[in-house]
Amino acid sequence: MPHRSFLTSAGFDFALSFCNFILSAWLPSWCYSPNRFPMLNAPHPLSRSPLLALSRRAASVALFCALAAASSVPCCAQSSDAGKRLKNRSLVWSPPNLDSPIPGVSSSPPCDLAAVLAQAAERTSAMISNLQNFTAEENISYRSIDRQNFVQDAGSSSYDYVVIFQRDPNEPVVDERRTARRGTPSPVASQSRGLPEIVLLFLPNLQPDYDMKCDGQLAWNGQPAWLVEFQQRADRPSRTFGFRTPNGSYSAQLKGRAWVAADSGEILHLETGLLHGIPAIKIYRMYLSITYAPVGFQSRDVRVWLPHSADVYYDYGELRTIIYHTFSDFLLFSVDTNQKIAKPKSLSPPGS
Repeated sequence: MPHRSFLTSAGFDFALSFCNFILSAWLPSWCYSPNRFPMLNAPHPLSRSPLLALSRRAASVALFCALAAASSVPCCAQSSDAGKRLKNRSLVWSPPNLDSPIPGVSSSPPCDLAAVLAQAAERTSAMISNLQNFTAEENISYRSIDRQNFVQDAGSSSYDYVVIFQRDPNEPVVDERRTARRGTPSPVASQSRGLPEIVLLFLPNLQPDYDMKCDGQLAWNGQPAWLVEFQQRADRPSRTFGFRTPNGSYSAQLKGRAWVAADSGEILHLETGLLHGIPAIKIYRMYLSITYAPVGFQSRDVRVWLPHSADVYYDYGELRTIIYHTFSDFLLFSVDTNQKIAKPKSLSPPGS
């Protein structure tokens, strides 16, 4: 059953103008205090600062704009079988083995790495160009176990999830916020930041930070894809990923692989982990496995691939934590030519 917008046409125009004024005029860009690369696993060092309080207000305004101005239609509809598989995932320590060959990779047809990376860069750049921000419902389940596999902590919770992409001359600036739908947010929610922007390592100006190679073609969920391996170069800065702690920030080097759609260059799936542990903050291993799904605009020929599920694994030495994320009910804002917030578009399910 379609939702009805609770705003009249005039009310919508007013809300849209108000949101645009708040986000583009009243709050300067630095007020968002965004991450220039993903920062994980720590309370924010500015948690008591007025700047972060203002940043939280900005995120709240963005959430209000998304919810109040949207005549929302659910997107990313999935089959009941796919939904059950996601819901019934077992919280077990089973990170991707990044050094293990993937079965079914074929060397025919031959892979043109330069062409694959150029297409991936084009699609990733288009995502940034077409996307102002998005909101979603996020479900998080987690379990922490010790070395004897005894459960030390476990739980699940739902969040209103807000991601704001901002323009920067050198690289995108991404801010993400979570608001618990009920009760007090779990500390685990702050451990998994940076999920939307990991894919940005395929942007043209970030690709040179990595050694990349194409292993060949295979299928991801029945769709032909190129398997591209990547690893942080020792002679290049690590600009993609890092950890923020009360005592400072630590950049991290990544290695991993991505399934790049053969026909479009979209990233269908990505697995990555730390090239080296960071003993100073007791993170010895960390892995991400992210599956993407298309989110489409009905009234425009635009389809954006966003995280649909993400599995995160941390090894702290004496404790290991598994975190599963599932995203649904996206609301998207596009960016028009004069960089103002555009009216949220009706969303179509994948394959329509």
